[in-house]
Amino acid sequence: MNHYSFEILGNPVPQGRPRAYRRGKLIGVYDPKNSREWKNYVKTKLSFCENKPVTPIDTAIKVRMIFYFLKPKSKPKKVVSHTVRPDLSNCIKAIEDAMNGIIYTDDSRIISLLAEKYYGERPGVKIDVWRI
Repeated sequence: MNHYSFEILGNPVPQGRPRAYRRGKLIGVYDPKNSREWKNYVKTKLSFCENKPVTPIDTAIKVRMIFYFLKPKSKPKKVVSHTVRPDLSNCIKAIEDAMNGIIYTDDSRIISLLAEKYYGERPGVKIDVWRI
């Protein structure tokens, strides 16, 4: 089983709701700007990682994602768990989308996922991927 580990620094941005537009008879959807910029940033960082797979993984994988957010000064020092927005599931989706085509061929390859969110000294996300 191969293991790949990545750390992306920066304030995690959740996947936002798709926005719709209309141009005459054409109707389409697009990512909100913040989501699109975060995913592009993650894609760029992953693309230049030396320890990424040579070709995207096309077999079953396990993934662990740990999100870190800066703690507001109003929170007590003992508080570690991040129990406010953004939702963990939306943060996961943004990272899954960003890893498509770089780390794995499609996020349907994920058969097991562990994700957590905490307050930390440095905002970002730690990602571990195991090829099964």
